[in-house]
Amino acid sequence: MEIVFLCSSFPRYDSDGASVFLRKLAKALVQRGHRIHVIAPHDLLVDPDWKPQGIVFHRFRYTFGSPRLAYGAGILPNLRRNPLLWMLLPGFLLAMAWKTWRITRQHHFDVLHAHWILPAGLIAAVLRPLHGIPTVVTAHGSDIYGLQGRLGSLLRRCTLAHCDAWTANTPATHDAAADRGVPPGEVIPMGVDSNQFGTGDRERGRGILDNEIFLILFVGRLIDWKGVDVLLRASAIVDANRRIGLWIVGDGPERAALEQTADSLGIKDRVKFWGQMGYDKLPDLYAAADVFVLPSRRIPGIGQEGQGTVILEAMAAGCCVIGGDSGGIGMLIENSKTGVLVIHDDPQVLADAIEHLISDPDTRLRLAEAGRALVNLEYDWNIIAGKFSRLYGRIV
Repeated sequence: MEIVFLCSSFPRYDSDGASVFLRKLAKALVQRGHRIHVIAPHDLLVDPDWKPQGIVFHRFRYTFGSPRLAYGAGILPNLRRNPLLWMLLPGFLLAMAWKTWRITRQHHFDVLHAHWILPAGLIAAVLRPLHGIPTVVTAHGSDIYGLQGRLGSLLRRCTLAHCDAWTANTPATHDAAADRGVPPGEVIPMGVDSNQFGTGDRERGRGILDNEIFLILFVGRLIDWKGVDVLLRASAIVDANRRIGLWIVGDGPERAALEQTADSLGIKDRVKFWGQMGYDKLPDLYAAADVFVLPSRRIPGIGQEGQGTVILEAMAAGCCVIGGDSGGIGMLIENSKTGVLVIHDDPQVLADAIEHLISDPDTRLRLAEAGRALVNLEYDWNIIAGKFSRLYGRIV
């Protein structure tokens, strides 16, 4: 099939981590014989020479200046941080719609797959009667939790009621999206490249770090609902006699405040902020860690974790995981079986969970092995691509 992805974010160069799950899904679909076109916003970091096999890019420009609306922390966090970016939004929507209209007129597509209900899903639904292409819309979570109220509900209903099928990455996302009048969707999670993340090198990842240090790892955007401040406070509670290290990989608008928090808590010597790292470096980092923590919290009207694919990456690498019980994380972690699920936004509870795993390496190993088995059984990209392929076949 000829499939076109319509999205507000897609990797811009080979090692880019921006919405990398879409690249992995596209690659897995290509391996199944499909051809993928991607309509996504332009950015100054786009590498024009990067041309993955079986994937054709159609980038659209939406401003004459520096494009700052998409990428980074994401459209909604970017708008909250800098209200002046609202002036770019009409141009962004028009540019995305115009590009979609042109590309769907120039090429024959079997399926249009829009990622995120807003803005891509809404534009796909509006254009559906004009181009006649069977349309799938996928809700990833941030498009649900970050836009509440009557307007958000109305736009979701309009979008999901006028596409041929829609999916959500977790049951939590599905239930949050399924307003009255919306037909039932299908839960199809995003996956993980089990082979890539199962080949990390612990020694290379740790470098010169003392093997006696218990290493805690976080990977993700540094935004408020990721709860990195909770992790910092939990690390400060952990017994000072414990030799622990905390590596924070990622960047975002909260970084400066988080660095200041680490300093004020007196744990600066325990914490290393790595900033943004190439996606190809992550397998070694997961292999280096003794435990991976995603302490996401629920902030009404702002956001919560849609799925938490970094948890799947850590599991695939054989790393024990701890997650905050918010959004879709509960679908990935069965407490005390495939990881540790803790009450979100509670540093003491998180510190207790870390202390327990430091003291009990057997439990750590058991949870890590169960997590890896879960990923191989349910979340490998080949499995996920098969589910989407069957969905495409039903609506064509």
